[in-house]
Amino acid sequence: GEGWRPRFRSIARDLWRAERPRREGRIGIIFVGSDRIRRLNRDFRGKDRVTDVLSFDLSDEGGAIEGEIYVGADIARKVKSRR
Repeated sequence: GEGWRPRFRSIARDLWRAERPRREGRIGIIFVGSDRIRRLNRDFRGKDRVTDVLSFDLSDEGGAIEGEIYVGADIARKVKSRR
């Protein structure tokens, strides 16, 4: 179900506050399948394999913090099931 969304938002908000960034900003968190995370990993890191998380700093020098975090949902599920 969608019950994870409020919890996830709360965790992300708490992490942002704990880090206390000196600048305003926005970070997108995108869940993708294995094929997409593998393509991103290959295209941007030169590693042709599935991974769990990729992050991209899209900030301009001295500007607002901007970025994207891609989470490989299939891998995340496997990791969660092992815990």
